[in-house]
Amino acid sequence: MSTSQRSESIHHFFDGFVTTKTTLSEFVTKYVMSIECRFEAENHANLKSLDTEAYLRTSSPFEKQAAGIYTRSMFNKFQHELLEGAGCQPQFIEANGPCVTLRLKSFERVQIKGVTKDLQKMNTVTYNKDSAEVECTCRSFQFRGYLCRHAMWALQYCGVEKIPDKYFLNRWRKDLRYREGLEASVVREEDRKHPSSRYTILIYRLMKVAQEASSFESQFDHLLAEIPNILLNVMQSKKVTSVQIDNRNAQHNAPERTV
Repeated sequence: MSTSQRSESIHHFFDGFVTTKTTLSEFVTKYVMSIECRFEAENHANLKSLDTEAYLRTSSPFEKQAAGIYTRSMFNKFQHELLEGAGCQPQFIEANGPCVTLRLKSFERVQIKGVTKDLQKMNTVTYNKDSAEVECTCRSFQFRGYLCRHAMWALQYCGVEKIPDKYFLNRWRKDLRYREGLEASVVREEDRKHPSSRYTILIYRLMKVAQEASSFESQFDHLLAEIPNILLNVMQSKKVTSVQIDNRNAQHNAPERTV
């Protein structure tokens, strides 16, 4: 990863949370807040990717393929990288058996410390037709988890119409997130801490219930009749929990009695 890429990534992560006047003690609190906000935003984006179809901006088969695989947040990054491929120009092409090597010049616009800069970069991409492996010297896939504009440009040049499945990491697959939510018998402790994560898990589980219950009218009627009872139990439990929390807070804030 280049210095500009690393700087851009760090500034984006802390944008809106940390300023030049932030103290060290404040930084720790702001860091936790940025992690939680990022986590919740990702969960909401994942839910959106299941409910709605991504907007395609080109007729590229790569874009259509990625839209059906990636979570919405990752697809947006992939889509941006695909579109930026228009700024790539081949400088050198060499074919040696199953291997094709391309030297690409790319015109890229980056922001460094709030300043927009137009840069020209040179990268070398190698594609092996036999193993269906593509590598780029920018190392975007290794650092970011998705193919760079240079690699996608090379694949298109070589006539590849479908990105090899190994370049879609499981972490960013919306279908895997859905299966994990259904199949996991134990909810991870870190997922219990965030309301958005709890909400996502419940949605996944309830979607499976809805799929099964909608198959037959009798099952549908049974579930429909049970929903008000489930909601009533949740509301009653929520009320009891709220009273318990208020009692604990009252005891904690009560002044100590002196003898």
